[in-house]
Formats: sequence, structure tokens, C-alpha cells
Amino acid sequence: MIARISTLALTVSALLCATTARADGEPQKEAPPEAPAPGESAPPVLRLYGEPIVAVPMGALASVTGPGVGALLAANYRLSDTWQLTGRAGYVAGSTTGIQVSGITVQSSLSYAPVLAGAKLYLAGSDVVRLYAAGEGGLLFVTNTASVDAEGVSAAASGTSTHVCGALSAGLELDVLDVSVGLLAADVAHTDTTTAGLFSLGFRFASL
Repeated sequence: MIARISTLALTVSALLCATTARADGEPQKEAPPEAPAPGESAPPVLRLYGEPIVAVPMGALASVTGPGVGALLAANYRLSDTWQLTGRAGYVAGSTTGIQVSGITVQSSLSYAPVLAGAKLYLAGSDVVRLYAAGEGGLLFVTNTASVDAEGVSAAASGTSTHVCGALSAGLELDVLDVSVGLLAADVAHTDTTTAGLFSLGFRFASL
């Protein structure tokens, strides 16, 4: 009897050792990813904005054009919680400014279509209210008009040109609103004579 019990015990021990060895030799399987909690969803990757904008010429630029008003279409692509890629394009119509000297009146204006791409860095805030800084670069398609009136004789001319431009801004996102102020250099090679202040109020109309 004792011999049979000893034999049985040895057999069970051998089976346990074999099972343990086989288990140790098998690679561990990774746990499946946890499913998102009910009601949770990933933040939108793409956000679209409409932005009414006011451009105020500064310095020498104010002598050739008045303030401009227009609108931009903007897209923000989420890279992380703090970084987004940005793109904006639209049209700004400049008002006329002029001077009068010795009976000669000279008037001019600039209108332009910016196409910008850049990045936005969130500095502080929550999902509802967020402070950010942004930098952009791109092309500016400019239309300039000028007219001269001297003692009843007048002449007018217009032209177009393309420039490499840049913009820096700071803003505040308030839920679906995006309020920003900044500077636009219409020609980065001549920032001293082509700079304008920008003021925009964006409204988010789509999140994808």
C-alpha cells in the first residue's frame, strides 16, 4: 500500500514539474487593450473655423493703405494635447488712404489674400478655456490700387504681386470661439514697412 502511495506521489510530482516547465517555457501573452469607458470618446483631430478679421497697417504701411476687413477659413489639426498644426486662407480688403499736396491728391489701397500654415502651442488652461501662442508662414497675394487727381485731371493704376509673409499671434479659445491678436509681416524681407496688426474672432463650425 505504502509503495503504491509513494509511486502515485512520484507520478503526481512528475506531472506537476512537467506542467510548470511547460508553462515557464510559453511566452506570456499581453493583456488586450482596455476598452474606453462608456461615454468617453477620443478628442476631435480636425477643427474648422470661420474667422472675421481686421488688419490695421502700422508704420510706413499706413501711408499706402487704410485698415482692412475680411474673413479667413482656418483648420487646426491636433498633434497632441499641447500642439496643433494650423492652416488659414482668405481675403482682406483694404480701405483707401490718401494725401493732398499743392492741389494734387494721391490715394491708394492694398488688398491681399493670405495662405498660411504653421503651429499652435497651448500654454495654459482647460478644455473649455485655453491660452495659446501661434506662428505661421506662407504666401500673400497682393492687389494694389492707386489714383492721382491734379486740378481735374486724374489717372489710376493697379497691380498684383506675391510675397513671402509671416505672422505671430496669441489667443484665447473659449469653447467654440477663438479670439486672437497678432502681427502680420506682408513681406518678411521688409518687415519694417509691411507690418500690420491683426485682430480676429473665430467661430468653430465643425469638429471631425
